Amino acid sequence: MPIPPKPAPPGKFNLHWLSIVRILWKSKVTLLVLWVVLGLAFAAIVHELPSIYKADCLLLVVDQKIPDKYVTATVSTDPQVRLGAISHLILSNQHLQTIIETFGLYKKEAQSMSQDELINRMREKDISLRLESGLNNVRPDAFRISYEAKDPKLAADVANRLAELIIEENSRTRENQAEDTSQFIGVELQRAKQTLDSLESRVGQWKLSHTGELPEQENALASSLASLQMKLQGNQDALSRADQAKALLANSVSLAESSLATLERSAEEAKEQAKRGVKIVDPTPGVPVRARTRREVLNDELATASLRYGDAHPEIKRLKAELAELPPDRPDPPPAPARNGATPVPATIAAQEAAVPPTIAAAIIAEKERVASLKVQLNLATREFDAAKSDRARIVQEVESTQARIDRLPIREQEMAALTRDYEMAKENYKSLLDRKLSASMATDLERSQQGERFTLIDKARIPDQPYRPPRNILYAVSVLLGLCVGAIGILARALPRDTMLGEWELTPGVVVLGRVPLIETARGTGTLAHGVNR
Repeated sequence: MPIPPKPAPPGKFNLHWLSIVRILWKSKVTLLVLWVVLGLAFAAIVHELPSIYKADCLLLVVDQKIPDKYVTATVSTDPQVRLGAISHLILSNQHLQTIIETFGLYKKEAQSMSQDELINRMREKDISLRLESGLNNVRPDAFRISYEAKDPKLAADVANRLAELIIEENSRTRENQAEDTSQFIGVELQRAKQTLDSLESRVGQWKLSHTGELPEQENALASSLASLQMKLQGNQDALSRADQAKALLANSVSLAESSLATLERSAEEAKEQAKRGVKIVDPTPGVPVRARTRREVLNDELATASLRYGDAHPEIKRLKAELAELPPDRPDPPPAPARNGATPVPATIAAQEAAVPPTIAAAIIAEKERVASLKVQLNLATREFDAAKSDRARIVQEVESTQARIDRLPIREQEMAALTRDYEMAKENYKSLLDRKLSASMATDLERSQQGERFTLIDKARIPDQPYRPPRNILYAVSVLLGLCVGAIGILARALPRDTMLGEWELTPGVVVLGRVPLIETARGTGTLAHGVNR
């Protein structure tokens, strides 16, 4: 009983590769004809594709001519970032519309496309920007701009025009940015100057209102306090000496006035005795009364002045000089002894008229002068004491005032620190802005003179000799291969629906072949394999 072949699953062709080769080999003539016809057809289609030419130009990023250590550029944007911004500006609708109108682009396309569609096509398909890496691929220092068109000359002209627009826009952008930076810094500098002037005025007014209490015057205040304390000590000593001198002079005046009163009483008694015709006797029995000499008066004044002044005082020097100029005192004559125990001779009429003995009169005069001199000295001593006391009150007040200012120094120091901190910050900010303003002004002049970083065209777009696309040689090869594939697929598609066995390799594994029947030629000239080869 014959074993039928295992049927293929529904919807799936179980075709062996040897069967494919067998089919193609049997239809080799048809395959060759189809290959030639289809290949020529596809090649003709490729030949009829329009040629697109691409022209590109190279722009180089040139660093500024002036070294950065002399002039720092205010525009420090990376060329890649700046190129991106410039490309968006160049590829704007306005610029592209101007280029389309200038060069008369897309005349045929304008019949079926809107203006926006033409601009989008030019921006997205026909224009391209590509960065060129620098040395060691560290930093892009050049870029290419290209344009595609059917006319090679038109492609080169549009590419060069785009490059010129990029160069012009870059220069204008850098110059505007430098000017804007300089203007902005100028405005900030003016504000900083107003702030600085205001703070400086506040600091000046504060210093004027607190003169003598400023932290930097601490050493001067301490020195002034020490000097005042020394003056106070000296004034205290002078006040003590003046008080002592005043007490001594008051005692001397009291003693002198008592002595003067005693002499005046003696003079009155002498007058009364003279009127009664009684002989005149000395006030003190056995002791003659005599007038004080000039040397004694000066010695008393010197002793009194020494209590108040030092040896270097002019008054002490004057009294010592006057004592040195006086002649030495002559000794008083001894009193005449009474003869034979006789009593003194009665006063004469002239003595009665004089009423007072000359010695007593001279003593009274000298004592009055001494009392007057002592009173003058006491008055001077009193005024000096009052002056010293007034000076002491003034010095004490100055000491208290100076000490109070020293005590307020920490508070003033905190207040001044708050003021000067803001002032110093404003001053540093103003100085920094002033330096930046000068730098920005030089950078603006640098950009205006085209000496800063810029784009330069080093390779203009040339008219291309060969089209950029399509790649015809590749497409021709693809056309040949495509013709062969399409022809083979057509032959296989025609042969697959036939339910025939092309060889024993299509048998189910395990089926035994009992014999092989050779090709039988029929009357029509066709050969088939006999059925039942597996019987």
